[in-house]
Amino acid sequence: MTEFETVVALLKQSQLPQSARSAEQQLKELEDQADFPIVMLHVVAAQNLEESTRLAAALFFKNFLKRKWVNSDGQHLLQPSTVKTVKDEVVGLMISLPERLQIQLGESVSIIADSDFPHNWEDLVSSLVARLSPTDMVTNNGILTVAHSIFKKWRPLFSSDDLNREILLVLNQFTEPYKQLCEEVDRQIEANSNNKAQLDILFRVQFNIFKIFFDLNCQDIPAFFEDNLDYFMNLLKKYLCYTNPLLEDPDEDDEAGILEKVKASICDAIQLYSLRYEEFFGTYLNGFVETVWNLLTNTSTQPKYDILVSRALTFLTSVAKVPRHTNMFSSPEVLKQLIEKIVVPNMSLRESDEELFEDDPLEYIRRDLEGSDSDTRRRAATDFLRELNDKAESSVTKVALEYVEQFLNLYKQDPASNWKAKDTAIHLYSSIAAKGAVTSSGVTSINLTVDILSFFSENIAPDLMNDSANPILKVDAIKYIYTFRNQLSRDHLIQVFPVLMNHLLSTNYVVCTYSAVTVERLLAKNVFDKTEVAEIAQQLLPKLFELIAAGGTPEKISENEYLMKCIMRILLVAGSDVATGDAGKQLLQQLIGILQEICKNPSNPRFNHYTFESIGVLLKYTVPVVGFAAVQDIVSPTFLTILEQDIAEFSPYVFQLLALILELSPSIDSLPPAFQQLARTLVVAQLWESRGNVPALARLLKAIISKNGSIYEENLLALLGVFQKLISSRVNDEFGFDLLQAIMLHISPQVLQPHLKDIAVILLMRLQGSRTEKFVNRFAYFVVFLAATAPTPSFPITFIDQAEKGVFGTIWGQFLVNAVPNVQGPLQRKTAAIGCTKLLTGTPEFLGGEYSSLWPTTLEKLVQLLNSEISKSTEEVSPEVDLDSLSFGSSFNKLSTCTPKPTDPLPDIRDAKQFFVQQLQAANNQTNGQVNQLIGNSSEAVKTALRDFGYA
Repeated sequence: MTEFETVVALLKQSQLPQSARSAEQQLKELEDQADFPIVMLHVVAAQNLEESTRLAAALFFKNFLKRKWVNSDGQHLLQPSTVKTVKDEVVGLMISLPERLQIQLGESVSIIADSDFPHNWEDLVSSLVARLSPTDMVTNNGILTVAHSIFKKWRPLFSSDDLNREILLVLNQFTEPYKQLCEEVDRQIEANSNNKAQLDILFRVQFNIFKIFFDLNCQDIPAFFEDNLDYFMNLLKKYLCYTNPLLEDPDEDDEAGILEKVKASICDAIQLYSLRYEEFFGTYLNGFVETVWNLLTNTSTQPKYDILVSRALTFLTSVAKVPRHTNMFSSPEVLKQLIEKIVVPNMSLRESDEELFEDDPLEYIRRDLEGSDSDTRRRAATDFLRELNDKAESSVTKVALEYVEQFLNLYKQDPASNWKAKDTAIHLYSSIAAKGAVTSSGVTSINLTVDILSFFSENIAPDLMNDSANPILKVDAIKYIYTFRNQLSRDHLIQVFPVLMNHLLSTNYVVCTYSAVTVERLLAKNVFDKTEVAEIAQQLLPKLFELIAAGGTPEKISENEYLMKCIMRILLVAGSDVATGDAGKQLLQQLIGILQEICKNPSNPRFNHYTFESIGVLLKYTVPVVGFAAVQDIVSPTFLTILEQDIAEFSPYVFQLLALILELSPSIDSLPPAFQQLARTLVVAQLWESRGNVPALARLLKAIISKNGSIYEENLLALLGVFQKLISSRVNDEFGFDLLQAIMLHISPQVLQPHLKDIAVILLMRLQGSRTEKFVNRFAYFVVFLAATAPTPSFPITFIDQAEKGVFGTIWGQFLVNAVPNVQGPLQRKTAAIGCTKLLTGTPEFLGGEYSSLWPTTLEKLVQLLNSEISKSTEEVSPEVDLDSLSFGSSFNKLSTCTPKPTDPLPDIRDAKQFFVQQLQAANNQTNGQVNQLIGNSSEAVKTALRDFGYA
């Protein structure tokens, strides 16, 4: 039994930095006790405990569910009685909790619903509906919070039959009570217009009502909403126009109030309808456009209105996208009003923006960069102006340039006082100059009626060169280069690059960081060759390391991911010119030093990721030069400490890098003691419980086996247990096949022989009981891989037939042969073609034996495979490095800079087609023309292909 008091004490300790890791580890050790999740819920519910302890319990419970609720195939990992009790208690508890706790427990309900609803939690919606009350709005708010936490998962999903059935089930149970609640809340808002306390709770309910409106309509417009469209559109419009001084806080400038949140959610809903359901929404469109226009022109510039204004502008942008609505915005008078009264005010710098620039520079940067400021006025105004410009370029450009000129002239009259006017001018000009979004690759299409280079020379370069220029204008100048780097010539970029490097020395945090961002993007653009970058690196790298180290604490060291990304890019582009020998070792030691610090508190996932990417780049260049021993002396102590301390955020990265070190080492006589100990640990089942560990663990295990398979010969059952766990999972079966191929190649056949039948049975049981297309494709490749690499081509046949005599012919004919052309990757297709050739030409079972009836079909599929892209090189090109699309969560984060290089198991055979023709001719001679007879019964397409291959 889990002791309530023990859990509470550990949760309290988990909130203290000095005891947090130890307490979390002890809590994890209690997780396997059957009543653990129930006790955790009881802690969350305990009103006599401090809210911080209850919140810690809610957070731990949520993360526990992520790890332990279901496995990768969606099967419950907890006892059925525990699963039932959790589901019985969690909804009712969440409804009764304060808002902060409600949010965390709502995410827990979402995790459970993702796997269980609707099939294994059929009464969820009906139980929610049954709890709705005409009077208790606090309870109703909790119920709607739960409902939204379940329904919101539909928003990003692609339509499918299962999804549509789930939504229909919800609609049938939920929509009528939902409408009744809408009517009751609306009635009570009118009745309580002078009651601030009651209005606050009613509008929190209303906020959830409108979020759920979006949820229920996000995939398709339900018949219920079609039938009640007039009611809901009038309701949306009513509250978009609603005002009440009691819901406004004159002392609050920054935080959006509940009324602003409600109106923002309404803007989301009408945007959805304008984009997806125009045939229904068209009648209401003009009225909503007018309402939103008035809202924008009458809303102040206070930050608390930012989200509302940005969502309102996004709605207008969605309307402007539709060509048939262009006339609403196309007249010069309307355009002038839009730019003057909506675009310019929301694009202009405010006092709050200046304060953010000074007080929270990183937040300023994140809001300002590439789509990270989607909820800011400036980005929303920019998107709206670009959409208008896209539909009426000449008219919009003419009007906008008039304002650009006006603001520039104002600046020239008094640069010191009117510098904000130039800031507005630059953003207005950039908005009409660039067409489409500014991506991580820069602007790809521009407005040809403006002169970007001339504007750069006249208005941007002076601020870039002027040390005394206002810091915000200097940032504007750097961002102009960042934005239009594809349009600036190489000569321009070479001239400004030294200036950008100098700005890295700036004492202004934003100027310094923007310089690092732009330098990184220019290097990614391949403006400079490797030698030039190596020279640049000598100056840049010490400065960047100095800037990072200046943070002092782990949190401050890792707060600025842009600096580490710049280091990573320099190493990636300069490569061996800066990263080998003693210089590479020195850089590696500096990065390991940073890693040691951030291990104390892994607070910024992006900084962490770029740190490991940078280490990966250095390892690629240093290991082959300085050797395995020298590198592992630098990295192993820190890496092994991370694993011993179970720093979950870092472990998958460490596994990948350790695998890379082994893969890059040409030969290792014997693994060092630390690696041997780690190798034994890798086959412990508990280590494979974390989904994020699996891909990296599988790669490391494969690398160890490839270097020294004998290390597992005494513990082969544990290794095969890992294989069985992976192969039984629909999500992880590919790693099971990778592991099995390494086992077959590198572990002694004599040691493996007693276990081959069991392995075959495991594969066949999975094929029979839980077959997927992915599994069949990998199984097919595994068979031909064995035929290609085993001592005899008949090995995969005898291996599979150990499970049951003749079963190979059944599975090959019914499933595997048809999957042979589906093999992915040129090198893998080469191996598959060689293996398939050996089956056809080198096995008595296919040549006149029990499986000869499968020969023609196998030949047909092999010809299809040979007609696809097949590698002829033993030096396979490494996959493209993608470092611009990162997302972070509980899933595996792959290191792009150290993607494993495909290895060729058959380097001596360079041309699979030539090998096929030679083997086919040899087999025909050995069988006195039997092969030609079989070919004679093949299709004309196969015969033509054979002639094209050179077989006569």
